[in-house]
Amino acid sequence: MSDAAKESGGRGPSHRGVEIGVAAFMALLALIGIYGSLKVGIGWGAEGPKAGFFPFYVNLAVIIACAVNLAKVLASADEGELFAGWDQLKLVLAVVIPTAIYSLTRHLCRLNDSDRGLHEVVGALSLDLRDWCRRARAVPDVPDVRVVVSRPPAEGAA
Repeated sequence: MSDAAKESGGRGPSHRGVEIGVAAFMALLALIGIYGSLKVGIGWGAEGPKAGFFPFYVNLAVIIACAVNLAKVLASADEGELFAGWDQLKLVLAVVIPTAIYSLTRHLCRLNDSDRGLHEVVGALSLDLRDWCRRARAVPDVPDVRVVVSRPPAEGAA
């Protein structure tokens, strides 16, 4: 058992399980890409390849890579190797979840860099969510991170 596993009490998802999960998830994304490519056409038109030609073959390569990785994992013996401890994963999720919420909010509100006021509101909301998680003990002992958003200088200002 690795030092990281000993520190986290040896509990968490197995390396084998994560490999299988990632291979299956990537294969699913590639299948969605192949479906989209087939909808727009993968053939060769009078002007050259159709819009789905290259994405089809890229996604086909991803599916082949996933199948090779999955076969390799399933053919090997399960040694019970730990991928990461739950405490370590909580620290990762403390960054990933607020970032995902922030990105989703920016997308749903159709924010771009010129929308500074809304950008600051979204940043404040993500910090409030982080504080709420800390109070709920969902995220243990994570250092504070402050986001400073500055406005660009007005045009013509020197």
